[in-house]
Amino acid sequence: MPGAVKDLKKTCLRLATYNIHQWVGGDGRADVERVLSVIRSLDADLVALQEVLLPWEGFTQEDLARETGMQVIPGRTLYRGDAEYGNALLTRRPVGRTWSRELTVAPFEPRGALCLSLLVGDVPVKVVATHLGMRQRERLRQVEALMPELAAPGQVTVMLGDLNEWVPRSTVLGRLRAAFGPHPAPKTFPSRFPVLALDRILARPPVFERFPCAVRTGPARAASDHLPLEASLLI
Repeated sequence: MPGAVKDLKKTCLRLATYNIHQWVGGDGRADVERVLSVIRSLDADLVALQEVLLPWEGFTQEDLARETGMQVIPGRTLYRGDAEYGNALLTRRPVGRTWSRELTVAPFEPRGALCLSLLVGDVPVKVVATHLGMRQRERLRQVEALMPELAAPGQVTVMLGDLNEWVPRSTVLGRLRAAFGPHPAPKTFPSRFPVLALDRILARPPVFERFPCAVRTGPARAASDHLPLEASLLI
């Protein structure tokens, strides 16, 4: 596995992914401020969120942007009542184009990937954020559908999100290793006593200043049923 690298000529991009479980913690209690405090503590340049439900009891996308100090790019996959549910990206970096990939495999829950191009210094970076399905055959079809985004030669590419994949030698992870190489897989679920590595941060080229690691603080263990995952990438 490639080692972490220090290079003062490169720019550090701080990344995180976090399944916020519709603002509900492991204690079954919904608390937006508890989740926000964890997001702020990450101090990341780019955060991929999953299971985002907005608006929530008057808390809106505009409130999320204000409370985090970041631009919010929504990636709705379905509606729950009057609220939009799905993915979101938070970023401090200048955003170029944004687009989405449809990943729904009928008859299962609608899924999608949120994609964008960032400028880090003068280097374009492609970001793919997603939340894959609960069934392995569903996930395999979703990863295959993402390959045109992930296989861009010569471009810095980052994939992050909740992959819902807990079998280390699965075909799904095999396809991702072929695209990104071997990668760390810290355990993130369930947050109080994590035993499964469901959340991932992948990059090509894999020039990490800090390898992906789970955030195991007390607030992070309480705010959602997943721990956040964070990493620093040198661009």
